[in-house]
Amino acid sequence: MLFVFALCCSYPLFAQVSWNHVPIHSVAPPRSYHEGFETPACIDTALWSSYLDWGLLLDSSKRKEIPEGIYKIRMQFAVDTGGKIVLVKALENPFELGDLVQKRITAFPYRWSPATRNGRTVKSYHRVMVVFDLRKTNH
Repeated sequence: MLFVFALCCSYPLFAQVSWNHVPIHSVAPPRSYHEGFETPACIDTALWSSYLDWGLLLDSSKRKEIPEGIYKIRMQFAVDTGGKIVLVKALENPFELGDLVQKRITAFPYRWSPATRNGRTVKSYHRVMVVFDLRKTNH
């Protein structure tokens, strides 16, 4: 019974992974672009990178639609006073890769530690760069 429960509850994780998927990106740690916080908003960078590594895999059919090259997707988002990611926006969207990254960042299931100013939690704004390396010589 526990095995059936594990299969049913973890289906989305298994659905994302197959032998046709190839990790083809790198993720820079998010950076705040405002100063003056006592404590800036933060997240465990290993958790952040690991989540996006699993979420940004392209299947072979999507991979074939996109010409060879390196595609840099700059993203911006806010972390609200509760630590939730809001206002996610892709600043570039070549071949709809920005939409994919935007969906994954919006769906990030963990809370950030929100920024503080004068002892109170405040909204903070961040940018992150995701690089898709789609050159055939690398894979």
